[in-house]
Amino acid sequence: MKRKKKNLPDIPFILNEAIKNQRAVLLFGAGASKECKDKHGNRPPNGFQLRDVLAEKFLGTSNDQRDLMTVAEMAISSGAGEAAVFDEIERSWRDFETSEAHKKLSMFRWRGLATTNYDSFIEDGYVASVNPTQTCLSFVKDAEPFDDRIRAELNPVALLKLHGCLNHRLDTEIPLVLSHEHYAKYAQNRTQLFQRLTLWASESPLVFVGYSLQDSHIRKLLYELESRKRPRWFIVTPNADKHDINFYSNHNIEIITATFGEFIEAVDNSIPELFRALAQPSASTSEPFRKFYRTTEIESAELKSSLQKDFTFVHAGLSSENVSAKNFYSGHGSGWSGVLQDFDFRRGVGESLLYKTVLENEAPTE
Repeated sequence: MKRKKKNLPDIPFILNEAIKNQRAVLLFGAGASKECKDKHGNRPPNGFQLRDVLAEKFLGTSNDQRDLMTVAEMAISSGAGEAAVFDEIERSWRDFETSEAHKKLSMFRWRGLATTNYDSFIEDGYVASVNPTQTCLSFVKDAEPFDDRIRAELNPVALLKLHGCLNHRLDTEIPLVLSHEHYAKYAQNRTQLFQRLTLWASESPLVFVGYSLQDSHIRKLLYELESRKRPRWFIVTPNADKHDINFYSNHNIEIITATFGEFIEAVDNSIPELFRALAQPSASTSEPFRKFYRTTEIESAELKSSLQKDFTFVHAGLSSENVSAKNFYSGHGSGWSGVLQDFDFRRGVGESLLYKTVLENEAPTE
């Protein structure tokens, strides 16, 4: 294992194991693209900067105080049309190159990737990688044959482009989600993409990267999926205070204080290369216990039923009820919530028992 570099965050054990087992899902927001630069060292525009570009180009105004969606809607309706506005946005991102953080994504195996960004930095990172562990397949609309494309690749990972893509900006079925009108129809021709993300998020640890803590996407998923019926989620952000941490902790979400680049570097330091090269069986996502089988035979119907009803398989994507420390130590809480929330601790009786039975007994017979 590599030595941990100074100031890198600790990767929580649950997330670390989920990445090893190809169960983690990454959802990228605008902040993740800030890792990229052009040849002059400039970074991609944020929402305010993009608003100013559109206002000056199509409205002839500067220091516009309206939001990006309003300015975009005005620019489109002013006579310029969607195509011209979308082309201007593409020019704003044209000279930027994918970052080292995006390239390092390809070193690990993910259950899935999703983004609300328009750029292709993620895809470019996989192309630029010398030896990627997976092949990144981007999906922009429902009409694409998802299952056929996935089956055609040996080690695929799907990338859901939820708000459109600059490479498909002139496809009228899936315009960039930019104006108020676009936001009102954001799911049009993308319903299955959003349903797939919701399914992933209900079964696997979801990691928000590059989003503001007040972002509507986080809130929407947060309230759609009850915290006690899904695995723990994570938010990677450099800006969080104790109030943010307490609030999201109550919703079964842990904050990792870091930028996207720092997060990926920390993952790189915490996961040995051996765990990056081993592909998980296709059934291990829905039935994760199968990865431990030492046979290629399918289990009997009776065994499968028993595994589903009589046993609990403990893994990194396990869902649990969120419980406060006070209630837990008062006897409340069920299942594995205390372990998943790090409330468990070593007890003297266990240490004493292990010492006497293993270390003191030099010639055990039982």
